[in-house]
Amino acid sequence: CKNNTSGRTGVFLRKMVRVKNGKTHNYLFWQAQTPTGTKPFQSKSFTILKYGNDLAYSMAVAAREGFESALK
Repeated sequence: CKNNTSGRTGVFLRKMVRVKNGKTHNYLFWQAQTPTGTKPFQSKSFTILKYGNDLAYSMAVAAREGFESALK
């Protein structure tokens, strides 16, 4: 994918913004998704706050590989 900056197809860095008690909170997480056209669509997310950037990314890559191997 030309606009994929993660270096791995199906793995994306996502940002979620939530407002709680009038305060805005930003959450960053790596997300793995099933290959395009796979039914049902599935995804797994790993928060950078909990796992750190490198581990969250590695876990998302492993999840994507799991999605791909389940199709074979």
